[in-house]
Amino acid sequence: ACDAANQEVADRAYLLLCHDASHKLSTWVAYELKPEHLATAAPRPSHFRADDALLRPGARNADYRYSGYSRGHLAPAADF
Repeated sequence: ACDAANQEVADRAYLLLCHDASHKLSTWVAYELKPEHLATAAPRPSHFRADDALLRPGARNADYRYSGYSRGHLAPAADF
């Protein structure tokens, strides 16, 4: 479920996710992985970018600076 007041469903080209604005992160991600999806790589920048399409505040690069945390993935990057 993604129905709390601080959450929103974000429908992206390759996946669907539930963003939690109070924590500035996604609580879950869903995608369908088919063999044909693995034939070519999806375009992917080599640096962190904030998701400006979110309706509520999301993480910015500065949120991770000196935090000890890395900007990880909820879905394996190799699947895309």
